[in-house]
This record gives sequence, C-alpha cells and structure tokens, in this order.
Amino acid sequence: MRATDGGRYDARSEKAQIHVTITDVNDNKPVFVKYPFTADVPAFTQPNQQLLQVMAEDRDEGANGEIVYSLINEPSNSKFRIHPSTGVVTATSSLTMESGRLFHLEVLARDKGTPSLSSTGLIEIRVADASGTDIGTPASVILRFQNATYNVQLPENAPVGKDVVQVNGK
Repeated sequence: MRATDGGRYDARSEKAQIHVTITDVNDNKPVFVKYPFTADVPAFTQPNQQLLQVMAEDRDEGANGEIVYSLINEPSNSKFRIHPSTGVVTATSSLTMESGRLFHLEVLARDKGTPSLSSTGLIEIRVADASGTDIGTPASVILRFQNATYNVQLPENAPVGKDVVQVNGK
C-alpha cells in the first residue's frame, strides 16, 4: 500500500505492507458420506469388536471442520458405542443373545465450530442367526406404501433442507 500526503510540488509518500488473513466461518454442516451405514455381523461378535465405521465430511477448516460422532437416544445399557473422533462402532457386550435381530441406531455428526452445526445419520446392524444364516425378512412382514405414486410440486427457490413429502406405509 502507498499513502501520499497530497502535496502539489513536493508530495511525500510512504509504503507499508498489509497482510490480510481470511478466517473460516462455520457455514457448512457435516454431511454423511453414506446413508444408511450397514453391517451384517455374526451372532458370536464379542465386546469391543469393530462392526463398522461411519464417516461424515465438513467443508469448513480447522475446528469448524473437525467432527465428533455420538449415538442419539441410546440407553445407558446399549449394545453399541461409537468412538467420538474415528466414528468406529463397536459392540459393548456379546451379541450372542441378539441372534437374528436388526438394530437401528441414530448417529449424530457435530462439528467443533461456534456455534456447532450437525447432521444425523442412520446405522443398521443385522446380527446373523445363531446358526450362521442371514436373518432376511420374515415372510409375515410385507411393506407397502399407501400410494403407488406421489406427485409433489416444489418451487425452484425452496430452501435447502425443506421437507418435500412424507409417505406412510401399511
């Protein structure tokens, strides 16, 4: 930068360097790279055994882009836990007694920005039958939508994240 005093015949000037640092604003929330995260695990899975790893990305920099993972609405005696920084999901106890079950876990990815931004994701863990066979879908369970087709009109300037349609099953 150069500053001049405005003198007509003997103008004086001086130079100085200016350094501008642009800091990141926490304007991006974490986004899960997959939805849902799924794992098929054997019934003989033991405590602390890694089942799967969830991952979210945040386009911000520094603390604004660092992600912390947690499970939402899990009881204190939950069969699962998630490592807050790696997203690795492990069993907290043996899954032998859970043979043939399907677990749905809600996961939260929160950045370390101020204020923090977050997103929720889904984890599905299928515990194989004790015989080692896949649990599959019981023949008595048939899922159907109420309608075969849903038509929705959405204005082009609808805000990001706006709910578009809600469907119900029978």
